[in-house]
Amino acid sequence: MQKMKKNDFLYEKRGLIGFILIGLFGVFLSVSVGGVMRLWLENEEAAYHSQWGKAMGGEIKGEILSATEVMHTLKNVILASSDFSEVNFEVFVSTTLVRFPSLKRIHWISGGVDEDGEGRYKVMMSHPTNDERFAEKNVLNLPGMQGFLTAASQNRRLLMRPVSSSLLAFDKGDEKSYWAALSIERLYEGADVPVKGVVLGQFDFGDYIDHLLKSRITQIDRLQLVDTTGSHDKVLYQKNWEPPKNNQDMTTSTFTVAGRAMELSFQATHHQQYFFIWAGVSFLGMLVTLMVLVVLIQHRQYQYGLEDSIYRKTRDLTDRNLFLNHFMNVTFDAVVTLDKGCFITFGNQKALGLFDKSEAEFIGHHLAELMGSRIFDQLIFPLSYRHSKDTDPFAEPQIIELAQKQAPSVLVEVRIVAVADLDDKSWMVILRDISKQKETEERLRYTDRQFRQAFLLGAVPMAIIDAEAYVQESNRAMQQLLGYRSSELHTRHIKEFLHPDVRDAFLDWLDGVRHRPMDTFQCEQRMIAGNGADLWLMSSYTAIYNKAGKLEKIICQYLDYTQRKKAEDELKDHHDKLAQLVEERTREVQDTRESLIASINAADNAILVYDNQHRLEFSSGQVKNFFPEMAPELRPGASVERLIELQSLRTGEDEIERQRRLAHIHAGISGDEIQLTDGRWIQTRRRKTPSGGTIVVHTDVTSFKDQQELLKRQAEDLAFALQRQQEVNEQQKIFVSVVSHEFKNPLAIIDSAAQRLLRRKGKLDDEDAVKRLHGIRDGVRRLLKLIENTIATQRIENRKLEFKPQKINVSAVIKKVCDKQREIVKDHPICLMDIPDEIEAPIDPELFEIALSNLISNAAKYSPKRTNIDVTMTQDDDFVTIGVADHGIGILDEDVPHIYNRFYRAQGVMDVEGTGLGLSIVKQIVEIHKGEILCENREEQGTRFYMCLPCDERLSEVAD
Repeated sequence: MQKMKKNDFLYEKRGLIGFILIGLFGVFLSVSVGGVMRLWLENEEAAYHSQWGKAMGGEIKGEILSATEVMHTLKNVILASSDFSEVNFEVFVSTTLVRFPSLKRIHWISGGVDEDGEGRYKVMMSHPTNDERFAEKNVLNLPGMQGFLTAASQNRRLLMRPVSSSLLAFDKGDEKSYWAALSIERLYEGADVPVKGVVLGQFDFGDYIDHLLKSRITQIDRLQLVDTTGSHDKVLYQKNWEPPKNNQDMTTSTFTVAGRAMELSFQATHHQQYFFIWAGVSFLGMLVTLMVLVVLIQHRQYQYGLEDSIYRKTRDLTDRNLFLNHFMNVTFDAVVTLDKGCFITFGNQKALGLFDKSEAEFIGHHLAELMGSRIFDQLIFPLSYRHSKDTDPFAEPQIIELAQKQAPSVLVEVRIVAVADLDDKSWMVILRDISKQKETEERLRYTDRQFRQAFLLGAVPMAIIDAEAYVQESNRAMQQLLGYRSSELHTRHIKEFLHPDVRDAFLDWLDGVRHRPMDTFQCEQRMIAGNGADLWLMSSYTAIYNKAGKLEKIICQYLDYTQRKKAEDELKDHHDKLAQLVEERTREVQDTRESLIASINAADNAILVYDNQHRLEFSSGQVKNFFPEMAPELRPGASVERLIELQSLRTGEDEIERQRRLAHIHAGISGDEIQLTDGRWIQTRRRKTPSGGTIVVHTDVTSFKDQQELLKRQAEDLAFALQRQQEVNEQQKIFVSVVSHEFKNPLAIIDSAAQRLLRRKGKLDDEDAVKRLHGIRDGVRRLLKLIENTIATQRIENRKLEFKPQKINVSAVIKKVCDKQREIVKDHPICLMDIPDEIEAPIDPELFEIALSNLISNAAKYSPKRTNIDVTMTQDDDFVTIGVADHGIGILDEDVPHIYNRFYRAQGVMDVEGTGLGLSIVKQIVEIHKGEILCENREEQGTRFYMCLPCDERLSEVAD
């Protein structure tokens, strides 16, 4: 069997390769035949075009010869008459010339070529007679015409020259006019001198050439007729002519007439019919190849079916003649043959293994020895068989339990077949081990129970119908979907629940699966629920067949998508309404287009529209008002580069700015604002169109910019005022808390001293009274100091303090302030350290005294008693620096950035009197003087403050 499968595989492989080769050969042959046919047709078309060009050249040549036939006719008339007069010429003209519309004028010129080779000619007769150019001019004096006539006399045949070649100096003709000359010479009888001369005519072939070529070029893309005689080509006719890039599709035909070389060049219209012919032939060839492959496949399927039928017939014959072939040893069943006495005559390897016997222990023994007498009697010798040899009691197999020595007993299916052997009867016993089959059947029954449970409890609606489509079973999901109970669904035909529109398709499939095995059937169906509602379902039907191939039942599965179907219908209705709405809106847009253009022209904005090639399409009327320099170029098709260049005359942009603006237009970038040379501000917005163009809108935003600048300044002022107000509010809170505390202390001292004086009046000695009065004075002095600092701060904040710098002796002021402070801070010696005697600077003396007093007062507050307060002063080229140093507690590093804030009190000094205004006032006074205050902090060692005040003329600017 393994070898047969391999051969089958090789056979199938060869067949598949054959199919592929046949298909490829068919495709190749189809494409090749189509290509050959296409090439043949194209060659035929090229030959046709060549013949057409030759025919057209022949027609043009024939027409020129026909038109010039009048020259030969006149020659014959002259030669036929011995006395050719002007009357004869007029008769000829009146009777003959009307048949030659191309002839414009004709002349009979007498003369010829003398012995020296020079021409002697004279105009004898002309038509029209009023052609004064020939009547008044002596043609002998015209070199161009004389040379032409001489050449005609010498050639003895008709010659033509273009009028534009200036044969006559006074003659001006169009591109399609020619002079024709024919020589005449004859000696008449009785005449001494032969008749010599030239017939000269002017022809205009323009109308005929135009009419002829225009009527024949319906399938010609490009055409040109050129007179190629001489060094310069003369174009007689053109249509859509462009110099060809290559001459592959160009057809050229040449011909000569009357000494002129003509060339007709044209290119025929290129059609795609040959491509379609090639594609059609290729498609038909592929279709034929496909049909051949289908026939081969059907033949192969028929061959496979025939081989399968032969194989099945062979297998049946093998089963019937099992004893006569060698397949017994490879069968899965144990086979034992018996003679008429039930002695074993043969046993295959399966039988030897089943009974665990060797061949010597097996052959020739009675079957009862192997099975046991009880089983043997049960199977082999029923009573009815002992009395009748005509009956066969072994038609149905029997199952027995066969014991084994070293293994558990097994279930064996026994089938006894009678074999005819001459007049006797022998038997063949077939034993099959069905233990595993029983186990498998048990597992299948268990699996079937699980499937049934999943079927009944599953969430997917399912039903099982029989071969006649009657419902046998349904799960709960199916019952809930249709709204029926189980008893209402069972035994009813499934078509009762199907909508009439989909019922026929299902019944056709059902009829098909009854006659031949088919795959599952899936479709969209509508079903009718118990309440009459339509249900949209995705249905799947799977046919189940028995071993005999007969339809047993059908499993039905349904997926409800009713809600989605309703949503799709609503979406379709919405789409239809939307399409109608779009159509209405489109009509409205078309109706309002003209009014929109008028509105655009009336708008205050300057609008420019460029196409995808960056060419101007539209410009509004305001563009000229914005950029007058662009007015001469504002027409459709103007380049954006030129317009940007003209616009820069008004904007003042350089080349780099112009390139940047051009790049913004190409990319559709908006947001540019630029000030024009006349002071106006222009805002530019750009937007790309769906077709790749750009819309540019210029807006005059001058008033907006002015208002924006005004609002910006107002916003800054409001922000500054708000900040100042917030600072004032915060400072007022601190002021209330600090000043209320500072006011209470001196008032408490004054009140305490006053009460003591009142209680002990008349009892106090002078020393005690003086002490109390000094306490009152100290409290008053503290109040006055607090009030002065507060007033000074307020005046500086409100800018009501007058600043009056003047040249003063700074050293004298410092000494004056120190003398006053010695009376106030008696516990601290104030030392002047190397103060120069004469240093002058432009300083406000009143403000300077306040600042220096505050620094000395702060030094006294925050240093221990009897420690020195050092006052220094130095001068350089620009500044006078005054320093005040104490030897007190110093300032913490984290407090240094805040010491100049109003009402700020450093940590650890809250028990020292003060309002936190001193350093703030000092800083403001120094800044008024355009100076700078510095702090040199030495924690736990003291603090030194420096006031750096300018000593040059900068303060005069501040004062002003």
